[in-house]
Amino acid sequence: MTDTYSGGGDLAEDARQLLAEIDRDVPGAAQINADCRPPLDVFETAAGIEVVVDVPGVPRESVRVMVRRSTLLIVGAKLAAGADRSARFHLAERSYGRFARVVRLSGAFDA
Repeated sequence: MTDTYSGGGDLAEDARQLLAEIDRDVPGAAQINADCRPPLDVFETAAGIEVVVDVPGVPRESVRVMVRRSTLLIVGAKLAAGADRSARFHLAERSYGRFARVVRLSGAFDA
């Protein structure tokens, strides 16, 4: 689920470019007008640093990962499930929309 990009510019511009790619490549992504913040864990193991983002049901093509300098940028779009429009929600806890998460990395690492 990781592609590595090494573009120039600042992180905000990188995130905009990656979201534009998703809008182009993922049907329905361009119509999303909400943001979500998927949970993220960063932990160190004997093998290295692991970053885990909780995005169940999000296909690979809806996520972009970029490493630049000592920063990991994870950008994506979580589309709402095709719910029946006539259905009424009694409880809605899952969030949908675009997301961008940034993790600063320290020390030596292999992107």
